[in-house]
Amino acid sequence: MSIIANKQDYYFGAALCSLFNRNNGFSPTIIDSSSSDSRAYLFTVNNNPDFYMYMKHTESCRENTDGSLSWKVKFTNSENSKLLEYYKTGCKVFVLIICSQDDYYKSRFLLLTYYEYSLISEKSSLIIKINKADKRLKNGFDLYCNRKAILTDIAFNRLEKDFHSL
Repeated sequence: MSIIANKQDYYFGAALCSLFNRNNGFSPTIIDSSSSDSRAYLFTVNNNPDFYMYMKHTESCRENTDGSLSWKVKFTNSENSKLLEYYKTGCKVFVLIICSQDDYYKSRFLLLTYYEYSLISEKSSLIIKINKADKRLKNGFDLYCNRKAILTDIAFNRLEKDFHSL
């Protein structure tokens, strides 16, 4: 019997590889894989406190007339409750949104702290945008709800940083 992996599994694997390639001593345990578009992990890190990472995949990439790229993502009430539970343990919580594109190598990883996530968690839907035309924003994401910027200029390279400094 063969096991068939879905597209999301490849993106979750790519995200984990990016984490491992840039950070030593991570030991993840998957704690929730009940949804096809999300995964939750508890990471144990050498000589540092544990942290949770909730990964969510979106493939609704759209190229806008101004040259920017955008993705639409929605968090359910169940996801919001799970993330709040993780936060209440006292461990740090991160949300990694995988913004995929048809050319998989152009996909982006948006890493949010729990505080940043809490600013958007109650929104009905969220637009993640990379604005190519505005040089000020070329190194980061903007998050919108109802055409209003909620968070701006979130760095692309957050996966390369020490998670405990975020």
